[in-house]
Amino acid sequence: MSEPTDNPVIELPPASPWDGLAHFRSVRRDILDYSLFAALIGLLPLPGPRWPQLIVGLLFVGWVLLDLRRTWGRPKGLEARAVLGLAISVLSGIGVTAVVALALLAASTAWPILKGFEVSAVLAALCLSLGTALNHYYLTKQSLDLEAIEHATRARDERWGSWARRSRLRGTP
Repeated sequence: MSEPTDNPVIELPPASPWDGLAHFRSVRRDILDYSLFAALIGLLPLPGPRWPQLIVGLLFVGWVLLDLRRTWGRPKGLEARAVLGLAISVLSGIGVTAVVALALLAASTAWPILKGFEVSAVLAALCLSLGTALNHYYLTKQSLDLEAIEHATRARDERWGSWARRSRLRGTP
């Protein structure tokens, strides 16, 4: 049996959805999950041309960017340097995607089995690079609004239910 102690019980405040970099890490994990799903869209074995998969994948990437915007909330201020940095990041992400596409196109001439992975790799690279660029844009000091993040996190929990809370609480990588 334990003896009662005279130490008072300390009440801790409820945990905030913004606890250091936990929100950033959960968004980063979501971006990786989205890019893996985009790669799976490209791997679907559909007969015929590959451009319908590419269009569906590009629509999915657009949906991912909108979901990231909903996750972070509306930015507080738009400084010209932050917007310019976002534009440069988006252009560099498109450039990286073009390099991946050209590299797989060149490699598939030597190894024809790689032809099936072209759309998959392009969609994954595009989703990962654009999602990371948008995530870093929202992390700039000028646009970081903790109240908007808390509101967006509550809205996400209401929209997705307990799945969003579990994904936020699953720990850091």
